[in-house]
Amino acid sequence: MNIKVNMRADIDGFDKKKSTVASGWVEIEGIFKFPVSVRSYHDADKGKDMMFVSYPQRHDGDKYVGVVYPTDRNVRQEIDKAVLDATREKLFAELVPNVQIDDIRITPLNANEGAVIKNVGIATVKMYGLTINGIMIREGRKGLFVQMPQYQSRGQYRDTVYGITTAIQHKIEDTVLERYQAIKKQQEQQYTQQQKIQVGSDETVVLNPQMLQEMQNMRQQEQMMRENQQISQQEAQNRERQAQQERQRQEQQRQEQQEQERQRQEQQKHENPDKKELWHLLNMAGAVIEEQQLEDIYATPRSKDAYLNYLEMVRSEYVKQGEKLTDSEALTRNDIQIAYLNKAISNIEQIRVSMMDEVYERQEATQQTTQPQQIYSNEEAISVMELNFAQNNKEGIRFVAKNSKLNIDNLIIVGKYIRAQSFTIENGKDKVFARFQNELNGMEHMRTGPLLIRQQIVMQVFKDGVPQPPYLYASFRADNMNDALENYNQCVYTWANLTNQRLSELMKISNVKKQEMRAPKI
Repeated sequence: MNIKVNMRADIDGFDKKKSTVASGWVEIEGIFKFPVSVRSYHDADKGKDMMFVSYPQRHDGDKYVGVVYPTDRNVRQEIDKAVLDATREKLFAELVPNVQIDDIRITPLNANEGAVIKNVGIATVKMYGLTINGIMIREGRKGLFVQMPQYQSRGQYRDTVYGITTAIQHKIEDTVLERYQAIKKQQEQQYTQQQKIQVGSDETVVLNPQMLQEMQNMRQQEQMMRENQQISQQEAQNRERQAQQERQRQEQQRQEQQEQERQRQEQQKHENPDKKELWHLLNMAGAVIEEQQLEDIYATPRSKDAYLNYLEMVRSEYVKQGEKLTDSEALTRNDIQIAYLNKAISNIEQIRVSMMDEVYERQEATQQTTQPQQIYSNEEAISVMELNFAQNNKEGIRFVAKNSKLNIDNLIIVGKYIRAQSFTIENGKDKVFARFQNELNGMEHMRTGPLLIRQQIVMQVFKDGVPQPPYLYASFRADNMNDALENYNQCVYTWANLTNQRLSELMKISNVKKQEMRAPKI
């Protein structure tokens, strides 16, 4: 039997030993539904409280008459079980157990006054031998609230850790907010006490000469720190403004180069060998090619070179087969296939294709070789990075990376492309880790069937050695080689811009590695 139950528990009634502890509705086979309630009573023989299901009744004179009730014993047992199970689940979810929280550490943050939702603190909770980092304390229009550590999946944020019931979750959140409010109150009291210690005010405090000298020195240091901070911020803003202008100039130059490249490709369409003729030659030679592979040969030099290597292997196989053949007719067919194959190879070698790597190299040739002056210490960079991740501030992330000391690993080259590279900003057990990842390896165009080629830049903060939710700085995906190659170039350019590396140098290292892998063994 298909039974659906929707119950609402009365926690106050349950605590106060009232007879009715829950009420709700029962739906049978999706056809009709009726109200029920769950009542409690004390079983003297068993010595404990018990529950039973009460079905709807109406008052008829001096007695009550059932409106809906099961006449079959098995049906009644099935309905009672479903109702009581749902009631126990509701009671368990609403009851607050004795949650033991060992320690809570709060780090207050300076809130952005212009933001609708402000980050005012970060909490770390220790309970039951476990540590939960990255609990955000935020303030919105309706007041303070707690956000558990989250990760991003398919464009949505989901909690990494949470209480198994609503009551437990509320208990954790309330405890964190109580601790945060206590710290803020303590800070306000300290600030009030400091304000009272003012010579010449209405509340005069007798201070000895040594205390007066210490106070004056402290005020002078605070004034110098504020002035230095203002100067640093102004210098950083000037550098960022100059960098923005340089990026705009480079983007305009890149668009002009792309337009020139497009016009050159249009011109090449009339100069390159005819695609239909090449298709016919390859089929006559027995080298079957799919339409997308043929488009790739005319689109990118890598596809052209790879397919030429493939045809050379096919030709070698035909030559070996011809040496073993004795039948004159079979030898003739083999010679005809080799002749068509040679003609196809000659046509492919005449194809002029786009060289996007050279375009990007020319674009990067004008970049400055000097590295910007370091503004952030490693500790400051890690803290600001974590805040930028939470606010999805990519400009802020790039600015911190450009003005911090990065430990950049060596490139990993697989096939014809950069496979991966990473950098870190470390301060003891705290660090920022970033990684460029590429799935394009130069062989996808030889496959048949659907492809999914991805490139991405992933970043992550580690607090006290514990990884926080990762942040996706850039992500690309494609199902064909043309789009994948364009995405690869764009992702490498983004990575080079983030890490202050010359794109031309990255490509040069990639080409050197590629030649080393192709060099014959001696």
